[in-house]
Amino acid sequence: MAFRDRESLAAGMALALLAGIGVGAYLARLAGPRETVEQSLSGIDDALLRERVRRAMATALGDPSGVHVRVRDGRVILRGPARPTLIEEIVACATRVPGVRAVENRLSPNG
Repeated sequence: MAFRDRESLAAGMALALLAGIGVGAYLARLAGPRETVEQSLSGIDDALLRERVRRAMATALGDPSGVHVRVRDGRVILRGPARPTLIEEIVACATRVPGVRAVENRLSPNG
């Protein structure tokens, strides 16, 4: 679960204390098994996001081995050769992955 802002997180922690739940248990419930609170506040880890993009491309398009995926601060850069008929779908596939903020298409048609 992503927090909209730090104030919402702080308010939730205060309510957890008042309810006697404990801040640690509250944060663990919110963060879930794959995220830390820091990741929730700042976005998904770039390495995890890269893997999710590659997995989504493999599921939708088959073998994406020729496509190089780089992620920085949730922004995805796609490079490498690709069939011209698939470039639009590759970009769309990366765009649909939760956590992706933007996709820069540097793919080159390989004919």
